[in-house]
Amino acid sequence: MWRHFCSYYQLIEAAGGVVVNSKREVLWIKRNGKWDLPKGKVESGEKVEDAAVREVEEECTVRGISRGALLGVTYHTYSYMSKAILKKTYWYVNDLFFKTSS
Repeated sequence: MWRHFCSYYQLIEAAGGVVVNSKREVLWIKRNGKWDLPKGKVESGEKVEDAAVREVEEECTVRGISRGALLGVTYHTYSYMSKAILKKTYWYVNDLFFKTSS
């Protein structure tokens, strides 16, 4: 049944992270008027784990993120340029806190 469902969509893999600072605050981004966790597409030949760190650093302009354990995998669907997309996102939690520049 799952394969049949997936056959209706173009699969895109993404990776992101749940990043927490020393005050136990979660790092969020606002994209298209909605709050979201930082994530993005896995580039060709890139490891999912590396993509998670790269995407968080790029989208949030932070450096020194340490990738922790895989938190889970989510799926969501959307339409893009008349194509049905199924996005599979790998979520990692960070082991170490990021440093804020203040």
